Amino acid sequence: MSEGDRTMTSHRTNPPVRHGRLRAALVGVPALAGLLALGGCSGSSEPGVAPAATPWGQFLRGTAEEPKEIDPESYKPIIRCPRVIIRPGTNTHVILHGKLGDPNTIGFQATLTETARECAITESTISIKVGVAGRVLAGSKGGTLNSTLPVRIAVVGDDDKPIYSKLHKVPVSIVPPATSTNWAFVDDQISIPAGGTPRIYVGFDDGGKGAGLEGVSVENQ
Repeated sequence: MSEGDRTMTSHRTNPPVRHGRLRAALVGVPALAGLLALGGCSGSSEPGVAPAATPWGQFLRGTAEEPKEIDPESYKPIIRCPRVIIRPGTNTHVILHGKLGDPNTIGFQATLTETARECAITESTISIKVGVAGRVLAGSKGGTLNSTLPVRIAVVGDDDKPIYSKLHKVPVSIVPPATSTNWAFVDDQISIPAGGTPRIYVGFDDGGKGAGLEGVSVENQ
């Protein structure tokens, strides 16, 4: 073989294109173009059809069902009826006929044990009914009682400052031979602004006239 022949045979052609791979690549082009056309990538959409109802919207949602509208009310903050708390140390009230420590003194003890509340809520206000109840017991000497219980109902905001506060005088009476009676009261005049996390506090409040008994409101009559 001549030198010229050796030179010619030393040059090799590029490897042939594998037709299977080229065909697969080309097949994907019109498929992708069709998918983009469904989505209206040019910025236009079907006249009078919401984007969620177009073929592209159905593809993204995974269903051909009509899109459902979301009620804006579901995004509004939830306003809850405030809970009622018996303020610690205010659930007992003692009424004395006489002086504390005098053996002739007749005593009566009232307790606050039950609470309830009911709310009517709007976007701007909360109207609240608060109920409190308990029992009055006569001491070992019994006796007649005609008195009032100093019940305070208050609502405080997130900053612990009072939004509403009122002292109520709840009448109670015991006539022998009875030695006890139940009492109950409902405050239905509470209206506060909606928002935050207010709390309702209830308890006996003698206005600082107690006899120094820790956690007990005392009244001398």
